[in-house]
Amino acid sequence: MNLERLRKRVRHYIDQQQYQSALFWADKVASLSHEEPQDIYWLAQCLYLTAQYHRAAHALRSRKLDKLYEACRYLAARCHYAAKEHQQALDILDMEEPINKRLFEKYLKDESGLKDSTTDWEMSQSSIKSSICLLRGKIYDALDNRTLATYSYKEALKLDVYCFEAFDLLTSHHMLTAQEGLERSISQTQVIFTCFLKKIKAVQQVTDSKMLGTENVLNE
Repeated sequence: MNLERLRKRVRHYIDQQQYQSALFWADKVASLSHEEPQDIYWLAQCLYLTAQYHRAAHALRSRKLDKLYEACRYLAARCHYAAKEHQQALDILDMEEPINKRLFEKYLKDESGLKDSTTDWEMSQSSIKSSICLLRGKIYDALDNRTLATYSYKEALKLDVYCFEAFDLLTSHHMLTAQEGLERSISQTQVIFTCFLKKIKAVQQVTDSKMLGTENVLNE
């Protein structure tokens, strides 16, 4: 049986929001692959999407994947947060950094280390860090610790300027001063506008190149 095809089937059903179908096949894939980490991660993701939060967290933590992979640590914490077990979620986020992250940083220049430490199912380092800060902010919010919640949301924005949710939570909860809000809004707008201009320039270069090629053919 083609495992890669079944893995794609799991992602397909998740994209289609057919979570029960995704869960069925994720469970089969995890068994067939002898519980490879990526397959347990997607199994836990499907359990999370079907609101089986404790089962999802158990799938990761019983295999200690939350201690090995940042994506698993983040997902396990999200499960406890969704179950309103805020302190447990915070404890998971605040535990020692996963081994794979430390290996990644230690062997960044080593090709084999880089290959072993990053996988296609894990989020990028900047993305996962921002997501963790955002989740930590929500947890502190739930625990009525506005000071640490504010700090966490600001850190999430520093790591990912596109993280509108962090900005929205800061402004809707009046955690930003008027000046901070204005500066943050301007900063985000500048980044988005710069990226937009770069895309326009890239498209224009491709168009000019094609037109030049057409002119050369006509002149021959």
